[in-house]
Parts: sequence; structure tokens; C-alpha cells
Amino acid sequence: MDVDLPTNVLERILRESARSAGDVVGVRMEAKEEYYRLIDELGRVLAELSVIAARHAGRKTVREEDVRLAVRALRVVSSLCDPRGRGSSRG
Repeated sequence: MDVDLPTNVLERILRESARSAGDVVGVRMEAKEEYYRLIDELGRVLAELSVIAARHAGRKTVREEDVRLAVRALRVVSSLCDPRGRGSSRG
């Protein structure tokens, strides 16, 4: 898959995160490539959810609130999939 994202920006974010961890010195190329791929995939899912939210609201234009709703939906799904059980129903 060709990545259309600005890899210099993504690399900077990844390196800054590695530096803030303190003991991580570098980032391997394979890690960068996987990071780019996942960010691209996540961005596409977020865009699709944003479009669904706009359509549900009866609009043809995606607004900021649609993107925020999509992010909230991803957080809910993420919490349901959390292996530590946070966000899941207990009982």
C-alpha cells in the first residue's frame, strides 16, 4: 500500500514519543512503516465514520462535530476491546 501521508510529520511524532519514553533511543524502519500503515488505516476508518455521522444528521457536508462523534465511537469500541476489561460490562 502506498502511503499518501506526510511521512516526515509522522516520523517526527514517533521519534518525539520515543524520546519522551526516555530509554528508547531509535525507531527501526519496520516500526515506522507499520506506524504509517496503521495511521493511514485509522484515518480512513475515522473518515468513514465521520461521513456516516454527517449522513445520519441529514447533511452532505462533514462537520467538526461529525469527526468528534467518530472519535468518541472509536473510543467506545476500543474500550470494549480492552483486554484489561475496562469499559466492558461485568457480572
